[in-house]
Amino acid sequence: MKIHLAVIFPVLFVALALGVIAVSCKDGEDGSDGSDGEVIEVNIDDDSADDDADDDHDDDADDDADDDDDSDEVLDRDDLDYADECPALADCVIGACNGSVDPDSYYQVAQCALSNCRDDYENCFGGFGGQACVYIMKCLQQCLPADCIDECIDGASYEAMLLFMDAGVCVEDNCPSAFEDPLANMGCFMGACNDPIAQCCGGTLLGCM
Repeated sequence: MKIHLAVIFPVLFVALALGVIAVSCKDGEDGSDGSDGEVIEVNIDDDSADDDADDDHDDDADDDADDDDDSDEVLDRDDLDYADECPALADCVIGACNGSVDPDSYYQVAQCALSNCRDDYENCFGGFGGQACVYIMKCLQQCLPADCIDECIDGASYEAMLLFMDAGVCVEDNCPSAFEDPLANMGCFMGACNDPIAQCCGGTLLGCM
């Protein structure tokens, strides 16, 4: 099956545009400890596996192991680089999103914040613009790498921001490697994430050309 270049190029631009935001929030640029987005390989030997075994024979894993696993998913102020400047927004996001989002996911946290804390978001960052979601995509295409993210986001409407985050969440969930290797993930853009990306592009991927 042939894939026309007219389809490939906008898909690549979509991947790069979404990837710009994700990459910009890695390696400490979001005010965290620099571990965001990094993949850490952990090897568990027999001894460590025994340590996490059911020592009390109650059919449950060790309580300590459970606590450690749960703590990895806790969203707290350290995950929000605006917590000091905008405490009301941070409190709202933690209250509304803790337990329902991956703290390491820029898109999930931002999507939840926008959906649940719009007033605090505007009080912190100012009002939204009037541009459609496709504007964000096209704007980011003109300034890769991430040298004008704030300008592109600032010009977008509230609805556009939600659509953009929806597309980002879908890519993160279904094909996270697409941010670094879009060509190898064409099926995801045109399959699992076609709908949210197309909506951001104005109804079709070609809209982001």
